[in-house]
Amino acid sequence: MRTLLLATVLASATLSAQTTFAPIGATWTYDQEEDTYTMTAVGDTVLNGQPCSIIQGSSYSICWQSQAYTYQSGDTVFWSDDQYLPQFFELYRWNAQVGESWDVWTNGPVTVTYTVLSTGTTVVNGQPHRTLNVEATDTQMQWAQSSGVLIENIGDTLFMFPWLAAFCDAMVPWPLRCYTDSALGTFLRPGITQCALSSGIAEPHPEPLLIARPTLAATGEPIYLTCDRGLLELFDPTGRKVLERMTSGSTTLELERSGTYLLRFTSRVGEVAHQRIMVY
Repeated sequence: MRTLLLATVLASATLSAQTTFAPIGATWTYDQEEDTYTMTAVGDTVLNGQPCSIIQGSSYSICWQSQAYTYQSGDTVFWSDDQYLPQFFELYRWNAQVGESWDVWTNGPVTVTYTVLSTGTTVVNGQPHRTLNVEATDTQMQWAQSSGVLIENIGDTLFMFPWLAAFCDAMVPWPLRCYTDSALGTFLRPGITQCALSSGIAEPHPEPLLIARPTLAATGEPIYLTCDRGLLELFDPTGRKVLERMTSGSTTLELERSGTYLLRFTSRVGEVAHQRIMVY
């Protein structure tokens, strides 16, 4: 009986480990034109009383989510992109059934929703993982992007977080090339033989040209921008430019209308950086 109990406990512990999203060290590698882009769980923190994984991208851009905080509760993974004012949304609901839907991200009139079309199982390194075939939609036709295939622990096989193509046209990182962590091992997209493109040594990424804090702000709340001298431009969700000004260094913004904005910074030498700002 004692042996049976011990085996049951160990099996439960193993199952628990298998269903934890974003353990420290987990890395998602995406194709990005002739290069790759990575998202890595670099540590943990506590937000709103929840222990969260910190997920950091290998470069920074408005055109895709490059930093986030996630936690898992039961069969549901939640995410936020702001540690200062976290607003968590459901990211993946692994026990969802056909016909179920949930909002993955919302801001004002724009809401990205997953709807389950079918369910299944895929085996990764001998371990079964639930899969969901989904449709991603949004209320304002901002072209929500998804591969339509969600794999337990790994996520959307296009990109981990919701992405709206209407925000900008850039070198977007998709689809998922591979995923790896110490418990699962490595998952490779069919037809791919290794995560890396070559055996060369990767060059370090430069410091971001633009940092905005917070990126989720109340109307009238100061948004602190860290940047060099250059041109700041602000666009509303329709693409209309609502602000343009030269900066002599770090500055602040205060936005009086709610919505999702795109901030573009152009340095004196022509380098460009983007940041998404959500105001409620």
